Amino acid sequence: MHRSQHEGLVVRVADWPNDATSPVCLMIDDLTDGWIDRDGSGLPLGRNDWGAGMDARGSSFRFLTDGLLSAYPEIRTTFFLPVARVEDVRPARFPCTFRPIDERPEFVRFLRTVDADPRFECAYHGKEHGIPGPTATDYVAEFEQHGSVSDALSALRAGEQIWRGVFGTSPSGGKYPAYARGAHGDAAVDLARFAWWCRRWDRDLAVAEDPAAFHPRLFGESGVVDVPSTVDGGLMTLPPLRTLGPRGWVYYGRVLLRSGQWIDAQLDALLARRAVITVQQHITSSRPDAPSQTPNLYDGGRTLHRIFRHLRRQRVWHATCGEIAAYFRTRERTRVVVLSDERFVVRCEEGAEPVAPLSLILNGLRLPDRFVLMGPRGEIRVRVVHRIGRWTNVTEPIALESGRYDIVGTSD
Repeated sequence: MHRSQHEGLVVRVADWPNDATSPVCLMIDDLTDGWIDRDGSGLPLGRNDWGAGMDARGSSFRFLTDGLLSAYPEIRTTFFLPVARVEDVRPARFPCTFRPIDERPEFVRFLRTVDADPRFECAYHGKEHGIPGPTATDYVAEFEQHGSVSDALSALRAGEQIWRGVFGTSPSGGKYPAYARGAHGDAAVDLARFAWWCRRWDRDLAVAEDPAAFHPRLFGESGVVDVPSTVDGGLMTLPPLRTLGPRGWVYYGRVLLRSGQWIDAQLDALLARRAVITVQQHITSSRPDAPSQTPNLYDGGRTLHRIFRHLRRQRVWHATCGEIAAYFRTRERTRVVVLSDERFVVRCEEGAEPVAPLSLILNGLRLPDRFVLMGPRGEIRVRVVHRIGRWTNVTEPIALESGRYDIVGTSD
């Protein structure tokens, strides 16, 4: 929280846009040009489909958009893409078809359409995802195989070349396959100058009592934003760690709850600390070997509806991982110093790309619904989107640069 005070005026940057309690993102892994013929249909549809069905009726993508997203259009989704051929075990138990994402022109067009949609974002999820073995237990996640930073960086560059063939630009963010960074992953991601990255499964690793738990972090010399992963999208499909009484009751701490209440309690704990809520899912349940992967869209429907129904009643900000990272990075590199009751200075660190508009909280003045800031480049018209009591005004996100700002339009 960055705050400066002079007499009656206090100005600070809101934790999140419009002073939302928490940002929320649906994260879906392993969208790629592949499918597994588990049902013998010979079609990349339903649970078979890792993305090869594109937006055809019956595809996994349409299962998501026609189901969950039609019910909750506010959801923002980040898809994580393995960019080359993917295979978890060798030999596979079921027939598999996997291609690099730049091989089929129709799939390239599909991905470009998805990434251009403001509801979605495409992010990097490794080149081959990992090294297959004779069984699933012999699988080695991609970043665990690299023996040096140079090897890890070379693999990232090779994957980036495939990515550029689809999107024409380098990926800005990504996630380690299986959340396994290996010995050199962080250094390689930093050297590759990614803007953000999902480094770990925070729900299991974070210490709940730590005030920084479940919040973004910066790592590496370039200041990569580590976006935490905080909610299992298949909670209602998992066996509870402890059960007592009728099926469906679980212990959350020392409190006995039904499974749906257990989800609500986890969400409320994140909301209370204004932490990031990122909901982890996979595009399908299908794997080349026998076990299904979890969590997944097909089995996690009840969980997802419970999560987003609960969040609909909260003042949250639905955003992609990239948008969350951009706001956090800009917020952390912006300082405010108050000069008088109607004047303040903004100081922005250089090299803070990408830059996001920020919401300001101005306490100590009564402002009209719309007012003007006179900034370094002239007038900025500002809208008040939320008020806390009589004297605290929350603005819509506005682009800020270093310099002096004068508040115009105050009232008694």
